[in-house]
Amino acid sequence: MLIGKDMIESQTFLARLNRDLGYHLVTTLKLQSEINRFSYALHRCNQVLLDRLVKETQQLSSKPKFVYAHISMPHYPYYFGKDGKPNPIEYLQEGQQVRKPEYLEYLQYSNTIFLEAIDQILVTSKQPPVIIFMSDHGFREFGDGFEKNAPFYYMNMNAVLVPAGHHQEFYDGISTVNQLRALLNTKFSQRLPYIKDSSILLYE
Repeated sequence: MLIGKDMIESQTFLARLNRDLGYHLVTTLKLQSEINRFSYALHRCNQVLLDRLVKETQQLSSKPKFVYAHISMPHYPYYFGKDGKPNPIEYLQEGQQVRKPEYLEYLQYSNTIFLEAIDQILVTSKQPPVIIFMSDHGFREFGDGFEKNAPFYYMNMNAVLVPAGHHQEFYDGISTVNQLRALLNTKFSQRLPYIKDSSILLYE
């Protein structure tokens, strides 16, 4: 995952060389320090994004602002147990996705982290904020074929906080294709028509 200036620098010669060398240090030389660094890369990104999310919402502004963060939690790798205790490094490497107990504990840990972030946003906001907390897919790491478990892929998290309790537009069963339409209709007096709630499974 790339954030900030890394998105621009990622295609430079030095960045490509660094990725290539890192790949061979992990796969060919099995250098443990590089394995550790690679295994925790997504966790570092998550931490940076969470910190930036909270800091950005704390910045005073004379105008309304839109803050977006895509945080890969509780996405694999499952870094921590429910109490924040790190899982063994072996659990974080490719091929370890199908660990349901570890996933469930990492989910509980993630819930704690997200609730803390939301509480900070609520406490520091001068005006009551609109908060949309949603996922882009459900649990996918069953390991026994997507056809059997496809319904779980669509079980997205979807929670909305709108000031003054104006949640009428966010009806039961609303899918992500209508989420922003509901927000614009509720907070910006739009009259956007809703489209059919649907989900499409893409796979290779």
